[in-house]
Amino acid sequence: MKEIVLLGSSGFIGRHLTSKIMPKFQIKSLQHKSKIDLKHKIFSGNILESGILDKKIHDDAIIVNLIGQYNGDFTNFIDVNFKGGLNILNSAILKKNIKLILISSIDVYGESLKIPSTENDELNPITLYGVIKSLTEKLYENFARIYGLDITIIRLSHVYGKDKKSGIIGNLIKSLFEKNSISINHNGKQYRDFIHIDDAVDGIVRIIQKQKKGFHIVNICSGKKYTPLKII
Repeated sequence: MKEIVLLGSSGFIGRHLTSKIMPKFQIKSLQHKSKIDLKHKIFSGNILESGILDKKIHDDAIIVNLIGQYNGDFTNFIDVNFKGGLNILNSAILKKNIKLILISSIDVYGESLKIPSTENDELNPITLYGVIKSLTEKLYENFARIYGLDITIIRLSHVYGKDKKSGIIGNLIKSLFEKNSISINHNGKQYRDFIHIDDAVDGIVRIIQKQKKGFHIVNICSGKKYTPLKII
């Protein structure tokens, strides 16, 4: 049975992904601060520590990196994406037949108002979040080219679903229950692609099951765009 090393399993996407793949794979997760009972193998550590994965991953493993989401602290966000990513990659090149999946964001494309973005589009991030994600992707791409790592970058659109408390949809549902008003940015006229967590996880699982050799980029999104005003 293939071993999945899941980084970021306690997050929103990580929790849903774990429950989906648990019957099919042997899962091992890195936990830092959270003490969530994940009902599978866990090991403690900080991804910012050099060599943290050297003895925790084995030949033929699949590493799924969900770490690197913005939590309000941009300094930590940058460290986890760059330094954490470098630590993961340096550990991966010490093993044989490692496959690595990085969860990124369609925010690397910037604003595309007319048509859905495709994997071949030029990157044009307009937010610091998108810039950091695009630079992180380039780091992974360079390791794939130089060291021959099998790496797939998944660019997710804006994920919503049960237990997701942030984002326009989560905030809107919360405001309805609490009978409060909701704040929106840019007059609510910016376009965004949204995907339900179940669809996002299904896409990730398919890539885990059939990941190709070499370097690849895959968008997982709905292909449709809505404004916050339309959603409201």
